[in-house]
Amino acid sequence: MTQREFYSDRSGESPLPAAQEVSKSSSAQVIDGKSIEKVNSLELYSRNAREWAGTKQESMLEKFKYYKARFSTGVAKTSEKYKEIVKEPLLPQSLYVLTATLLGSVLARRKGGITRFLTPSIFGLVAFGICMPKTFQNSKHSLSSLESKYFPEFKVRQDMVTAAISDNADNLKIKYYNIQPVITEQVTRARRAVEDWWKKS
Repeated sequence: MTQREFYSDRSGESPLPAAQEVSKSSSAQVIDGKSIEKVNSLELYSRNAREWAGTKQESMLEKFKYYKARFSTGVAKTSEKYKEIVKEPLLPQSLYVLTATLLGSVLARRKGGITRFLTPSIFGLVAFGICMPKTFQNSKHSLSSLESKYFPEFKVRQDMVTAAISDNADNLKIKYYNIQPVITEQVTRARRAVEDWWKKS
C-alpha cells in the first residue's frame, strides 16, 4: 500500500504567511503585510497638538513682527527727537558741563545735604546753558511740552509762580528807577556837604 501524499501538486511552493484580513469595520491598516491598529483618541490628540503648535507659531511670529515694528518706530522717533533737540556737538561741550558739575560737587562737599545736591546741579545747568545754548533752549521747550502734557496742574502753578516773580522783578525795577533820582540827589548833597566841611576845616 503506497503512502498517501497530500498536496503533492504544491510540493514546489514554499508556504508564506497569509496576509491578515481586516474587516471593514475595523480601524486597523495593513502596511507591508502587518496589521497596524489605529487608536482614534491618540490620532485626535496628535492632530490637535499639531494644530495648536501651528497656531502658537503663527501667533508668536505675529507678535515678533509687531514688537519689531514697534521697536523700529521707537528708535526712529527717538533719533528724530534727538536731532531736534541736540544742535551742538556733544563731545567737547558735554565734557565742560561734566567738569562744571564736578566742580560744584567739590565746592559743596562739606556743606549740608540740600546744598550738596543743589550746587552741582546749578553749576551743571549754568554750564549747559553757556556751552550748549541751542540744545539748552530746545531741552527747556521739550520739558515744558512734556510737563504741559502729563502734569498740567503743576505747569499752571509753575506759570503762576514765574509770572509772580516776573511781576515782582518788574516792580522792583520800577521802584529802582523811581527812587534813583532821589538817591542821586541825596548822594550829591552829601558829597557837597563833605566838600564844604573839608574846605572850612
